[in-house]
Amino acid sequence: MIQALQTADKIQLTTNCDTVCSACPNRVLGSNGAHICSEDNNHVHIKDTKLLTALNLKEGKPYARQELHQQLLAACTEEVFNSSCSNCDWFKQGYCTFSKWVCPV
Repeated sequence: MIQALQTADKIQLTTNCDTVCSACPNRVLGSNGAHICSEDNNHVHIKDTKLLTALNLKEGKPYARQELHQQLLAACTEEVFNSSCSNCDWFKQGYCTFSKWVCPV
């Protein structure tokens, strides 16, 4: 998946379950036919919607990888990251933090 993102010409953002969620046991088919997160009232959708709003990005719009990267670096502050991601299990367990996102190993 990381390799696909690094080589993609365009990335289309979604607030529904996507490739990242493909192996998650909480991924279920919703009443609208789309996959949703069954945990915490579809917290993936809630978190992603908050991030799109905070970063001034649009769901469904294809972004050039470099354009998206620049927008994220410019707009994603630690406050935005923590506000959007603090309810996520990966965040709570320390797998995903602002410092790891800003300065990946």
